[in-house]
Amino acid sequence: MSVLLLADEPIPAWSADAIRVRHRAELLGRRGGGALLAPASADGPLLVPGVRHHPAPVPPGADVDHREALVAEQAAAAIDQHRPAVVHAFGVRAAVPALMRARHGVRVVVEPGRTPSQRMRAIEPPLPPSRLEELVALEDKTLARADAVIARSPTEAAHLAKRGVRPDRLWTVTDGLPLPDAGEHPLPDLPMLTAVVAYAPDEAAELVLRALARLEAPWRLTLLGPGDWSTGNTEHIARALEIAHRVTYARLDADAPLRVAGAQAVICGLPWDRSVQAGAIVPEAVLWALACRRPVVAPDVPVVRAYAGAAARYYAHDDIDALRGTLRAVLGERGVRAVLLDAVDERRAALDWHGADAAIGDVWSVLREG
Repeated sequence: MSVLLLADEPIPAWSADAIRVRHRAELLGRRGGGALLAPASADGPLLVPGVRHHPAPVPPGADVDHREALVAEQAAAAIDQHRPAVVHAFGVRAAVPALMRARHGVRVVVEPGRTPSQRMRAIEPPLPPSRLEELVALEDKTLARADAVIARSPTEAAHLAKRGVRPDRLWTVTDGLPLPDAGEHPLPDLPMLTAVVAYAPDEAAELVLRALARLEAPWRLTLLGPGDWSTGNTEHIARALEIAHRVTYARLDADAPLRVAGAQAVICGLPWDRSVQAGAIVPEAVLWALACRRPVVAPDVPVVRAYAGAAARYYAHDDIDALRGTLRAVLGERGVRAVLLDAVDERRAALDWHGADAAIGDVWSVLREG
């Protein structure tokens, strides 16, 4: 199986994006081997038998837009070197150099995730409308030309269909859990909480902190964020709310399972922005909670329901009072937690990498033989 993977996420690491790339690479290794172009993390390069990891030279601390641009610039040389039958691109931008070689028989798979236009809508100052329209049109053209487009939830699939991706080229492949077996840990008796704020951590953390500051009950919180998260703004908010002594900060790393397992419940905080509405992000808090068998408190948005199902107690998104009331119920009633744990066990069984691997393998086979 001659496949080249293109990714801008530094790997190996513990983010959902990094874990997904690793699983795709391991699948590639089992199916005949290939190559991977992606930045290497401090623990890299990725060592997978049969897969050659070309570490894309990316400066430390580079943001996603910079990483994406650098990988796209280097993709053409990697394609010409390996001459793959299939290029599997994580992100729309990395797919462009592969599509330019379609006339030479290269087939292209795109997992768009959060697109540049969705990210640009969140920046300040915003892009001029004409520039944003051009960016959206370029993305739509790229998605329409791809031989296969991978959505990570039904929510994202519906959004991509509205953007013009043909149904026969659109596949929905949900992520599995970050760990195959995080061990069995009984729920603690103390009101410990963990909030996984992997996406938009400052905004997500502020929502959680403001809700907890109004909660008339004992609690302690661990905020678990991405490896490059600068917590200064969030720490300032915690001090202003006079709850800094009850908050601990940590990173998504090898210790994450223990930090999640030490909680009575896991909070998923997400801003209601274009990326969340489009299902372009995967709710990492849900995946970690299910992996460690913990109840979830989450915003009632489609992409979260697609992953959490009945394993979460939901609150109205961006509603601090609703989150506070939901936390009061989950922390205060053992029966609520017990019902959620039963649903957690069902969802754990539904979210594994075997189904994802089989689907991605089918996509590669269809394109190679087509």
